[in-house]
This record gives sequence, C-alpha cells and structure tokens, in this order.
Amino acid sequence: MNPDLLTGMQEGNYEPQGDILTYILERTDLVIDATAEIGVHHLLTDYCLRMGLNLICSHSTLGAWGGMVVRFMPDQDKGCWVCLERHINDDPKFIDPPREQPEDSGFMQAVGCAEPTFLGASFDLAEVVLEIVRTAIGTLSDQKDDCPNSSWDIAVVNLRNKEGERIPPQWSTRDLPKHPDCECEKIRKKHGLLIPLWLLFVLGRSRIST
Repeated sequence: MNPDLLTGMQEGNYEPQGDILTYILERTDLVIDATAEIGVHHLLTDYCLRMGLNLICSHSTLGAWGGMVVRFMPDQDKGCWVCLERHINDDPKFIDPPREQPEDSGFMQAVGCAEPTFLGASFDLAEVVLEIVRTAIGTLSDQKDDCPNSSWDIAVVNLRNKEGERIPPQWSTRDLPKHPDCECEKIRKKHGLLIPLWLLFVLGRSRIST
C-alpha cells in the first residue's frame, strides 16, 4: 500500500465511494484482490474492465488445503472474472478446483460478518501468496529472462490428496478464454459500464435456469 496515495485528496471532494475507488485505481498499475469475496470480485472486475487494468484474484480453501490464483488482462484477448464463472458453471472439468478440508471437521468458525472463517497454517497459505507475487511481477515487468511472464491465466495448487494427507505442492494451470455469453467485450469496447457486469451475469444465470 502506498502511504502517499491519498495525500492529494481533499476532504469532501470525493464523497461517493465510486469516486474514491476511481481516484485510487487511476493511480494503479495492477490490482490484487485477495478478499475471497464474490461481491468485491464483481466490483473490481467492473472497474478494471472499464479502466483497462490488470486484475489478480486469489483465495485459499478451508484448512489451507489448496488455493487458486487467477489473472485477468482486459487489454488482451482474455476472459474476465464472469467468463471464468461461466466456464466453470458450464463445464466442471474446465479446471479442477483446489481441495479443501471437510466442513464437518470442526475447524470452521461460526458464521459472522457475512462469511465463515477457517483455520489454516501460514506456511501453507504462503504457497498462494508467492504465486500472487510471481504473477504480479511477471505481469508488470514482462521480462523474458530475469522475470518471465506466465503463459497461463489460472493456477490451482493442492497441498493435500483426496484422503487429506500432506503432499508436495501440486500446481495445475490453464488459460482463460472469453466466454461466448459474457458481455465483457462490449464493456471493453465502450469503456463504460451502463449496466454492471455482475447484473448481466445474474440475468444470464436466470435465463439459463428458466
């Protein structure tokens, strides 16, 4: 976090939250979202698509048995976060999700603040964090020798096998193509969000279910 980022803001000049977020993102080269919160993913996807910012989303699973790191690059012929959700919804084999500890293991905190919390070792979570750092540096530098950029967009790591036994970190990767039913291409071309992308996604799922 840049401690000088907000020094140019005067009190009262950026009252709407959207204006504050725009102000911050206009001074940003890359956005990393590690909130593991769907609403935040939707929001940042909208803004990053409109502003042409690269976005990295990541999360770890229950017990820190695994994790996922996904990069979205709106200025390239790549899919967005909603494209990813649509691909997974259409094809469960699109990419295998990271393994997680069973929910009845007793290591999950009671629900609070909208989302449950779980226990996980920091040295297991570090595997996901390090991949975020490698992906971010590779994306920003795009150097072929010192810090090469990755050829994939999605990376999934497993630290346990199906029986819950510890295993060396096992990574699987793949690219993220655009989904034919996603509206992100229109948003990229217009560089405006007349309709939020998350709403288009919800409406699309409603049409599928009906």
